[in-house]
Order: sequence, then structure tokens, then C-alpha cells
Amino acid sequence: MKDDLDLSVAELRRAMDHVGIGIWHFDRRTRVLRWTERVANMFGFALDAFDGRFETVKKFCHPDDLPQFERSIREALEGTGHYHVQYRAVHPDGTVVWHDGHGMMVYEHGEPVEVFGTVVDITDLKRGEERHRAIVEALPGVGFILDEEGRYVDFFAHDDRLMVDEREMLRGQRVEEVLTPEAARPVVDTIAAALGSGQTQSLEYPLRVRGETIWFEARVAALPSRYAQKRAVVWLAHDVTARRETAVQRAFDQARLAETELVGRVGSFWVELGPEGGLGATEGFHQIAGTTDQTLGRTLEALVTRIVVPGDQARVSEVLADVSKRGEMQAFDCQLRRPDDEQRQVVFRVRRLDTDGSARLVAALQDVTDRWEAEERYRTVVSSLAEGVVMYAPDGRVLARNASAERLLGDEGTTRMPDAVHATFVDGEPRQEVSLELPSPEARSRWLSVSTQPLRLQPGAPAAVVATFEDVTDRRLAAEERERFIRALEQKNAELERFTYTVSHDLKSPLVTIRGFLGMLRDDIAAGNQVAIEEDLAQIDTASARMSRLLAELLELSRVGRIAGPPASVDSAEVVAEVIDAMRPRLAEHGIDVEIVSPLPTVRGERLRLVEVWQNLIDNAAQHMGNEVAPRIEIGARTEASTPVFFVRDNGRGIASRYHERIFALFERLESSGAGTGVGLALVRRIVEVHGGRVWVESEGEGHGSTFCFTLGEPSETT
Repeated sequence: MKDDLDLSVAELRRAMDHVGIGIWHFDRRTRVLRWTERVANMFGFALDAFDGRFETVKKFCHPDDLPQFERSIREALEGTGHYHVQYRAVHPDGTVVWHDGHGMMVYEHGEPVEVFGTVVDITDLKRGEERHRAIVEALPGVGFILDEEGRYVDFFAHDDRLMVDEREMLRGQRVEEVLTPEAARPVVDTIAAALGSGQTQSLEYPLRVRGETIWFEARVAALPSRYAQKRAVVWLAHDVTARRETAVQRAFDQARLAETELVGRVGSFWVELGPEGGLGATEGFHQIAGTTDQTLGRTLEALVTRIVVPGDQARVSEVLADVSKRGEMQAFDCQLRRPDDEQRQVVFRVRRLDTDGSARLVAALQDVTDRWEAEERYRTVVSSLAEGVVMYAPDGRVLARNASAERLLGDEGTTRMPDAVHATFVDGEPRQEVSLELPSPEARSRWLSVSTQPLRLQPGAPAAVVATFEDVTDRRLAAEERERFIRALEQKNAELERFTYTVSHDLKSPLVTIRGFLGMLRDDIAAGNQVAIEEDLAQIDTASARMSRLLAELLELSRVGRIAGPPASVDSAEVVAEVIDAMRPRLAEHGIDVEIVSPLPTVRGERLRLVEVWQNLIDNAAQHMGNEVAPRIEIGARTEASTPVFFVRDNGRGIASRYHERIFALFERLESSGAGTGVGLALVRRIVEVHGGRVWVESEGEGHGSTFCFTLGEPSETT
């Protein structure tokens, strides 16, 4: 009996080897795996080279398929009792093959102790499936499987551009739930015909796909076996829109299809161009135009007169006549007038259709009133903006602009693409408030703020860039003026601080002198020393006179910039002559010769203040002649960079370079024994600066004389 059984097993193994089936056995108690030579060959090595370990098998399983392989065996051990898995095995030489494995558990006392299984090499089958799938996927158009209830159950050979929705959104839905009733009806009928007759069916039909009407030609065949326990068909369709575009009828068919989906927004009418005439329209047209079949009329002229506003009638009649004559499609917009006096904005597309010796004018119209009104509101808002708005094309053309853009930029300015717009075209990023300086026929430039926003109609580079221009000249000038004011205020505060310190110091000197001589006066009075008393009183009088002069000059300095007459033309030669005449006795006393060596131009300013400038500069030159045996003062003007530079030159002591700036500070005197107060040059600088100019000294040092120079600009409102 055992011999017969062994013989039967051996014959079974030979038979299974003959048909390419390998057998294996796994003992869970010993953890030993045994298999036939056929299985060993399937894994790419000899039978005696296998170590009998299940872990070795897993090493040769493809890494991507190993989780599924282990899961199938685990599920079988945990309850199902059998497993089935398809996986890839990798030979030691790198060859990849496909296996189809089956296994059955053997139980003792309810526990799995052994597993018997088979392995079949299905590599050729898988490769055939892959070739078949590649061929199917390469087919043009869309392909899917529909069951007998009209449900989408699978997809292949899909061109996503032609799908009415995403595949996973369609899966499990019935065509009636996806398509309009008119579009779904022929699909359902074709499925029934294919399943009922067993013959391949053909169908040509239109669908609205992502807002566009596409014509499909389909081949529909029944599957020979059930798919997911139901009868099903294969539906393969491709786009034949381009082929149908040669037929003018497509325009009318497309209008009728769109009408079923957008009732009230799209309509159409047709006119027979033969001698008998005739006119018809769809329900969508009646809803837009407010007409009925009874009020439509019989002629095109009557229809245009009835529905088109008077201002557009001549243009519409001309276009319709031209299309009727030449047959080329034309599109145009116009306004319709309904019987209830409501006006609608529409777009017409008109063609002539020639069939069987007859001619028909076919027109589709779309109601775009809402869009037109929205655009009108947008145009009104944009045109009323104070900011300029310009839309640029990538090549620099101006696609649109508002009146403010023309006002701010001018015709030439709008046609030049700003750098900010070019940069947005390059990187697609918006820009905010980029400054742009524009030349102006006026003295000052104009400043604009430019902001850009890319306009994308599809992914990728912007199709256009919208730039907004705002005139910020006044704002910029105000900011600059504010900065100047802040700097001036800081300067004034610093000057005030120095002034306070200097005044307190210099005013203290006469007071100390007076106080000291008062003490000496008491002693001399007590001693009865009349000569000393007279000297004390003289010193006190001198100190008090100096303080009075200091206070007067400080008062005069404080008035500069606050109390002034209006600026006027001032003859500089006349002013200098007046000052020299007033100082003549003092100049003659010291033997100083004064000469005007070059013409003095007329300037604008306050005459009284300019008199003070010349008086202080000439007086300063006279005070610092030193021991010069032939003292001389020269007065004149020279031109530097088109600006007059006035000067007072002396041949006196001269000034070292380290004192050239210091001498213009308040109470600064290079000679403590001099008669001056140290206010005169500070007063000169203050008056000159208020007049928009500057003052400086030129001297090669002691013993070389000095030249005091100054310029005058446009005086401020207060000098």
C-alpha cells in the first residue's frame, strides 16, 4: 500500500513538473522548507544549494512584493487556512521572474503544523499583460468599462483632457448621474445594444468637457465574461471634433447642446435664404430675446428690427448680409431690446450652411449681460481711479490703460515698460511701491510709485502684468522737507546750546570787571584817592559799555531769520558805496585805502541785511590790519560755476588755516585785546545762510592777508 502511495506521489510530481508546477512543503515544527527541483529552478539555483530555511526564500523575493508575500502567509496562518499571492522573485544573477503561489494549511488539534503549496512561473503571462496594457494605454482618446447598469467600473487608455471628471470621482457612478439626460440617453442605449446583440456598436456623440463641446466617436463591445459579477462593455472613444469642424452644422449642433445645459444664456436661430424664406429659433433664443414662435416673424430684416436696439441695427444687418453672401463665420456683439424694454448684451456667432442645394443662415448667441455689466462696473471704477493703471503684454505692448495713466505718464510714457514690470514678467513675482523718477518740463522731476501684479491665464509665465502708478511727488517732497526741517532743527538746537554757553561766558566777563572795580572803588573812596576813583569809574564805564554793545549785537543776531522785509533787487555796488561812505572817517583815521576792483552784480535779498554783511566784513578787515604801513582793502566779485562770489580782501595779519572755520563762531576773537565783540562774523554767516548762500575765508596764514568770500542764493521767506 505504501509503495503504491509513493508511486502515486512520484507520478504526481513528474506530471506537475511536466506542466511547470513546482511543489513545496513547510513543517512549522522543524522550521524546514522542502521543495521540488522545479521550485529551486524557479528561484534560480540548484536543488542541493538550498539550505531549507524560509528566510532564504524571503531574501529572493522582490523588495516591493515582500510585504504582500508575508501578509498573505500570515493571514493564512491566522485563520484563512490557505493563501494565494503573485510576486516577483529575483535570481542570484539579477533576473526577475513572476511567480503565482498557492498554499494550504494542515492542522493538528486546531493548530497549523504544516503547509503544502505550489508555485507556477507566470513571467510570460505577466509580460503579455504588460504588453497588452501598454498597447491599450497607447490607444488615443479615453477608454473605460461600464457595467450593465451603466456604472463606471474601470478606466484605461485615458486622455485626461477628454475626461468629463477625475477618474476616482467617476468610479462607481452611473452615467445618468454624471451626464445630462440628453447626453446620457445614447450612452445607455448603446450599452444595452452591445450586451443584447453581442455585436460591436458604433456611436458619435457630443459632450461638454471643461466648458468646451467635444465630439467623440466610440466603439463599444461586450466583454466575453462577467466583470465584478456583472455583464459589462468596453467603451473606447476618441476625439473627432477636428474632423467635424469642416461641417458648418457643428456650430448649430454645439449651440443646441449648450442650450440644454445653459437655458436662458445661450440660444440660436436660423434663416432659410431661399426664395420661400423661413425663420426658426430655439427656446433658449426666445428666453434671451423675449420672443415666441408666433412673434418671431418670417424675415431676417423684421427680426433685426424687432430685437436689436436702433443704434446697432445697421451694423448687425451689414454683418448678416456679408455672412449670407460670403459664407465666412463672423462674431460680433450688440444689444437686444426685449418687449419689456429690458436690454441684454449678447455675442453673436453667425455662419452660412449650404446643404443639398439650399442655404441657411445659422446664428448662435450668448447672453453676456452679467459679464458685460461687471466689466462696465470695473471699467468705471478703473477709469475713475486717481492712480494710473496699465496692462502690459510680454512684448511690451500696452493692452489697456486708464485716463489717469495717460495723465501721469503721457502717451510715450505708457509705451515704455518700467523695469519693475519687466522683472515681474521674468520671475512672476509682484512688486510693491517701486520708485520711478520721470523727467518733467518743469524744474523738478516727478516721482511715481509703481506696483505690479502678474496676470496668469494658465500655469507658467504671466500672460500680462498690471502696473499701478501713483504720483508720490508731493509726498516725497514733503518727506524731504521734513528731513531738512529735522536736520535744521537739530542744527538749531546745537547752535542754541553753544549760544547759551558762549553768551553766559562772554557776558560774565564785563560783569566780573564791573564787580572787581566796584570793590576797588569802595577802597579808593574810603582812602580819599581821587585819581584812583576816576580810574575805577572809567573802567566800570568801559565794561558796562562793552556789555551794552554785546547785548545790542546779540539782539541783532537773534532778529536775523525772524524780522525782515520782502526780498527785492539790491544793487551791490550802491550798497558797498554807502557802507564805505559811512565808514570813511574811521578808514581815513587809519590810512586804509579801499578800492572796488571788479563790477558788483545786482542780487535779490533784503537790503538792510546785506548792508550789515558788507559793513561787518569791511570793519573786520580794518580792525585786523596790524602794523601794515600801506593798509589796503579790495572789494569785488568773481564767477564760479555761473555763481557770483563776492569778496573783501585785505593785506593785514592773515589767518592760520586752523582758525578758518572757528572765526565764524559766536564770540570768537583771535585777539583778546581787539575792539570787536566776536559777534560780527557770526552775524555775517547767519545773514548769508538765510539768503541761501555760504561764507568762508581764504588765507595762506599769518602775514599774508585774508580774503572773505560769500555767495547769495534765493533768500528764504524770512531773513
